[in-house]
Amino acid sequence: MSRNRKRAYIIAAGIVILFGLLTYLRLKANAKEAAAVQVIPSVKVETAQRGTIEKTLSFTGDIAAIQQASIFSKVGGNLEQEYTNIGSFVHEGQLLALVDTTIYSQNARQAKASFMQAEATLFNAKMNYERNKSLMEQNLIAKQELDNSETAYRVAVAQHEAAGASYRNALTQLGYCKVIAPFTGYITRRFLDPGAYATASSNVSGSTLFTLMDIGKVKTIVNVLEKQIPLLGKIKEADIKVDAYPNQVFKGRISRISEQLDLSTRTMPIEVDVDNPSNLLKPGMFATVSLILEKKDNALILPAQVVLHDNLGDYVYTLSNDSIVHKTYVKVGIAQDNVDEIVSGISASDKIVFVGQDLVKDGQKVKVSG
Repeated sequence: MSRNRKRAYIIAAGIVILFGLLTYLRLKANAKEAAAVQVIPSVKVETAQRGTIEKTLSFTGDIAAIQQASIFSKVGGNLEQEYTNIGSFVHEGQLLALVDTTIYSQNARQAKASFMQAEATLFNAKMNYERNKSLMEQNLIAKQELDNSETAYRVAVAQHEAAGASYRNALTQLGYCKVIAPFTGYITRRFLDPGAYATASSNVSGSTLFTLMDIGKVKTIVNVLEKQIPLLGKIKEADIKVDAYPNQVFKGRISRISEQLDLSTRTMPIEVDVDNPSNLLKPGMFATVSLILEKKDNALILPAQVVLHDNLGDYVYTLSNDSIVHKTYVKVGIAQDNVDEIVSGISASDKIVFVGQDLVKDGQKVKVSG
């Protein structure tokens, strides 16, 4: 290789090396400039609020009348008259319907006649026995005649009792022609019209005349899991909500506990009573029932998504006056419905990062957005 060609190679290599060195230095300078430009995340801050928080057990159930009954006739016959209709409010003892009384009136009159006849026979047998008893004391009749009169008297007594029972039964049957309300409430269903035949049985289809419900107080039945049974003694009260009144809470109380688990579900039914003076709650409504285990007023609360967690516990990001965020550990109390009670660690005046907490780290400078 000639000396000139060798020199040319050396110059070319030097140029390449110089170009590479300049490129490296330029990239390094750009990296330093980029590192010097700090990205400041934008966050939204608010303060914790004071409010009421509850620890509850939540269930669903159906609203039912505190008392209800299917009303049917105790005697068979055509409905002569109905004195109420669906939606009517009736009082205990009020006449609801009347079954044709013709046959039952005749039976009562016949039974009365038989009773009066038995009463006359008894009176005659008693007088005959007492007279024979007096004559026997004077040795004017035989002992056999006294015994016969005593036997006749005893038979008359029995016949009188039987006739009296038959008469009272006939009067009872006649009374059953009047269908009476057993308690105060609303007629929620009517099944038969006047003229229809009422069957004297509660087990035969078509025998029910009315459905009567007392809704001055209602109840709902919820099924408590086996593991929740020990908590029942801690329940303070119950809140009931229905879809018809989404902004209204009805107060209830546990009134009855089954004390037996359903083997198929391992749950225990309990009944929650709710006063219903305005009749807003109707049987059949779907209800959400919250059994309150613990309730705190004026508690410091935060949305659950604001409270983060690591190996050391729960924490929030607080903002200082120099726009620096600080990782602040807190103690969480009741956690319910996406809200956490903050027992300690922050105060009501501390600024808490509500939005953007996943983008920051401890000691970082942030920009507060509106």
